[in-house]
Amino acid sequence: MHLPVEVDPPFGVHQRVKRIQGRSSRLLRQALRWYRPRLPSLWTHRSFVCTVGGVPLEIVQQAIGQPTHV
Repeated sequence: MHLPVEVDPPFGVHQRVKRIQGRSSRLLRQALRWYRPRLPSLWTHRSFVCTVGGVPLEIVQQAIGQPTHV
């Protein structure tokens, strides 16, 4: 999943990731109650974060939409 977000540096990127994961997990579990017993954990404890500096959002979205395989 790719999610471009803007984060205030004093807040911390890891805090933002935890909030996004927590909220999305709660909303999905509420919407899919029948699936809850089968899925003990929706997210892993790992995440990958990359900064792009002053690159325009359009360029970032284009790069995400056209991944290159190394």
